[in-house]
Parts: sequence; C-alpha cells; structure tokens
Amino acid sequence: MLLVLVFISTQNFSQSIDFNFIPEIGDIRNVKTIQSLQAIDPGPTGLNNIWDFSQMNLDSITETNYEYVESSQIDTSEIFKDSDLAVTWGEDPVNATFFQQVGSWMFLMGNRFGSSYSRFNPPMSLFLFPMSYQEELITSGTTNFYFSGDTILNYHEFERRLDGVGTLITPDGQYEDCLRVREIYRTSAIPIFDNAIVTTRYIWYYGKISNTMAIVTENSSAGSSSYRFSWQDNVNDLVSSNSNPFFDSMQLNYLSNGLFELKGEKGKHLFQVYGMDGKKYFENQAEVYTDHYLIKIAKSEMPTNELALLIVMNEETGVYRVLKFYP
Repeated sequence: MLLVLVFISTQNFSQSIDFNFIPEIGDIRNVKTIQSLQAIDPGPTGLNNIWDFSQMNLDSITETNYEYVESSQIDTSEIFKDSDLAVTWGEDPVNATFFQQVGSWMFLMGNRFGSSYSRFNPPMSLFLFPMSYQEELITSGTTNFYFSGDTILNYHEFERRLDGVGTLITPDGQYEDCLRVREIYRTSAIPIFDNAIVTTRYIWYYGKISNTMAIVTENSSAGSSSYRFSWQDNVNDLVSSNSNPFFDSMQLNYLSNGLFELKGEKGKHLFQVYGMDGKKYFENQAEVYTDHYLIKIAKSEMPTNELALLIVMNEETGVYRVLKFYP
C-alpha cells in the first residue's frame, strides 16, 4: 500500500471536511443524472468560485434513490464484515457501496452489484478528518472482483484532493460554501498505469457527505470518453445555517510541549488524541468553568514524532474542534 498525505498551508481559511460530514443511517437522497458524450466542464479550482450547471440539457434524466444503512442489513458475506456503513440503490438484489470509519479516517471498502462484488485492498482512503483546502490523499493497491465463482485481480491508484470552495448552482437550487473534491481513479490489469482506465470525478459537498450535491464524471478508456452529471434535489431545507458545529465559537490552539489552549466554550468536555493509524492515545473528560482553559497532555500519551489529532467536544452542546499537531 502507498499512502501519501499532502498538507499545504493556507492562511485565513477555516472551511474543511470534518466529522460532521459523516452521513447518518436512514438518510435517503434522490439523485438525478444526465449522460452525455460531450465534455462537461467541471469549472475552476480555488476559492470563491461560482460553478453554474443551471443550463444543463434536461431532456433525458434518470432518477435514483440512495439510502444509507448499516452494512449488516444488506450483506451477510465475509467480504465486507468490517464495514459499518453502506449506501444502497436499486432493487432485488440491491446494489451497495461499503464504507468504514477508523478513528479519523473514512475508507471506501468496495461495491456490490447484484451478486457480484469488488473489494479494495487495502480500503481506499476517502477522508482524514479534518480535510482542508488543497489537502490530498493518494493510495494504491489491488481490487478483487468476485463474480460467478471466479476472482479477478486488478491494480488501482486513487487520488482525492479538496480543490475548491464556492457557490454551486444546479438545475434545482443554489448552495453557498460548497466544498469540491477532485477524485481520480485509475485501474489496470497490470501494476503499470500508462494505458489504464481512468475515472475522474468532481464532487461537491454541502452540509455533510450524504448531501453530495453534484458530481461531474468522466470515464476514459482507449482514447474515448463519456460524461455524466448528477445532482440532488433542493436540500436547503435540510441543512440549517448552524448545523455544522465546526464553525461555532470554540477556539483550540497548540502552544508547546503538550500544552493546549481552549477558548470560548464552558461546560463538560471530552478530550481525545488520535494518531494517523487511527489509534486512540489519550482520552479525558474535564469540566471547563472559564472562557480560557489550558490542558497538558504528557508525551507518553501521544504518538511519537508523527502528525496527531486532538479532538475536543463540548458534550453538552455538541460543538467540537479537531486540531492537527506534531507532538
């Protein structure tokens, strides 16, 4: 497995994809899709963009309902036994994509299409929370395809980069402060990707992962390409302006030598430290009575010489912060 994390500093920018983006069991979304042989421009990268897809040709639309469920409800095999979340669509048998959360990571494990399965080894890295503007995850591995009693092995490379922030306009609505992730998936029968099948997707997130508001997809193989644009119904009524606690008043800073500073949040708090391997190194509860609180965490209760995450949550209000730091 190859896993590369790229962190690029940006000043005065706080929007990111965090734990609040994890979908909930029972979420159902209606998605509309247009297929096209003509290229669909995904628009620019960067900040303060306006991505306008309101003038798409709507002559041939297909609609699909997607539902988030517990994986155990739909899969009784051993292939996805460690998955804790799936999104399903279709009927008899249902199709599904399987996910797993481990600590601060969100993984894509594989798919089921009817009676056939594909399993990624290792699981593909979707998110390392929090994922901020211009951060990138790159993974590589193998894909096992199971169908009709046979198994076929392929190789893949998978890249995800949060490459844009701005306003998204679909045929059904307008959404400010959307976060766009560019996703590139290469697959090949051999571990060389010069002639790989390439799928490039631009995904706009709004409110939480289950509110994937739009996707532009390009599939390229043997010199030809096809395109698809998908979007959700208007969901502005599902996402309130204060639904993301990441943008509330709590401030969290790392001072030095294991000393952290918490500002702006009184009440009972849960403090946790995680390593990049998903292992929890530290957990403690504390009652915060002032607007300025200091907490000291010993070196022995933190990862050694690697990037770590401190998660602080006000257990009374649900407001939280996630801070990346080097012990």
